[in-house]
Amino acid sequence: MKNYVYCLTVVVLLVMVPSVYAAWTITEDWTADYTDSEISGCAYNVTTDHVLLGANPIVPIYNASDGTPTGSSLTMPSGVTWMFAITCAEDGVIFGYDYFGGFHRWADESAAPETLTVSGLMSTVRCLRAYGSGNDTRIYVTGGGDDSYIQLITTDGANWTAATLIAAPAAKSGVFAVPPAFTTVYGLQPWGATPDWPMRFDYSGTTWSVNTSFVGEDPDIENDTTYCVGGDYIPAEGGEPALVFIYYYNLGQFWALNADTGARIAGLDYTVPGFSTYVMNAQVDTTNKKIYYGCRRSATQGGAGIAEGVFGRLSYSSGPTPTPTPYEAAVEMDWQIYE
Repeated sequence: MKNYVYCLTVVVLLVMVPSVYAAWTITEDWTADYTDSEISGCAYNVTTDHVLLGANPIVPIYNASDGTPTGSSLTMPSGVTWMFAITCAEDGVIFGYDYFGGFHRWADESAAPETLTVSGLMSTVRCLRAYGSGNDTRIYVTGGGDDSYIQLITTDGANWTAATLIAAPAAKSGVFAVPPAFTTVYGLQPWGATPDWPMRFDYSGTTWSVNTSFVGEDPDIENDTTYCVGGDYIPAEGGEPALVFIYYYNLGQFWALNADTGARIAGLDYTVPGFSTYVMNAQVDTTNKKIYYGCRRSATQGGAGIAEGVFGRLSYSSGPTPTPTPYEAAVEMDWQIYE
């Protein structure tokens, strides 16, 4: 007679589950058409919660909450009909560069304009981006045929000095910096430039240099018909990396790129309603997590057959960070029969 022993083996496995963080999300709040003329950018005024459009022949002012007109506009300098670039400092002071080469300042939205003289500033400006307030205001500038990125600084709010930061390919379209240190600047390269994708420049304490670890994604490197022309910086949060939010001409889209590597973040593309040619002053409001943009349509692209534009606001968020579950239990059972 044989004796059998029945043996049950139970194995409990603890399986590591990696922590999961919510990804970035970017959603549209509102968009609005500007049909009076073409626009070449926008600026957000944090002191009034208004959006200003660089337009022709006026600089109209809109409510940032929903894009509706306030019914007011900036007082234009004498003889000026197109404020090609516009930006607002954190204290509500407004700076503009007109199509014919004049640099202007408004103390607030109801003030009369002052025309400023800045030694060393290029004759054609495509983008202005102001940071700070009062005597600590600094303005980053790019131009058409100029071969450098420029920083404007002041000691008294009235007199400004232009300093070349970075020599780079000609015909640049956009520039923005990373506050509060301002030791990183992103430059946007349009047509005719080599390369024509976003570039990052870092300051060592004595000199500026290209950060070769940042390789800004280019959707059309081979035939050189799509290039970047406007954008801004979104700080890291919630376990998600910092972003640069860049507009690409001909695609009519914003792409979100990793601010350190330049890699495109999947799922964060935003298509501007209606095909548009370019955007100049896309601006991030980090306090309220909003992005404002303004795009120009050409005469052939405008729905009414005239030059016009579209502007809007987006919201961004990294979402809540869920509590990670570090382990999960798994049970395995096995019967064995022994004689």
